[in-house]
Amino acid sequence: MFLMHGKSQEPEDDKSFRPLMDMYAVLETRLRESQRADLREDVILNVEERHSSIDALLPFIYGDSSVRVIASAALAAAVLAPPAEGEPLIGPEFLLRVFDDVAQDHAKEGIFVGRIDATPLSPQIG
Repeated sequence: MFLMHGKSQEPEDDKSFRPLMDMYAVLETRLRESQRADLREDVILNVEERHSSIDALLPFIYGDSSVRVIASAALAAAVLAPPAEGEPLIGPEFLLRVFDDVAQDHAKEGIFVGRIDATPLSPQIG
């Protein structure tokens, strides 16, 4: 289901996001942090192989309680974001928009850590 969400053309308007987040909340109660990290790694692999977009990582960023899980999902989203013409730092900029959108302090902390880690890996400007 995460990968299907990542294939959505307009994730902000995707009506499947709320049910997906509800499902992630249940998943989080049933899986240990290490199991959620393994699942996140599987999703990252699919994003790397372009089977899904970085939007497939949003449930980990918005819904997990672990700063480590959030930070690594945020780092992957920032690094794997496809570059747009004239916008070499689209991944870190994407995380800034997500940062502004999340309400939980632990999620903001995870996004911040992921973004800081990603910035040196982003393409150089100029």
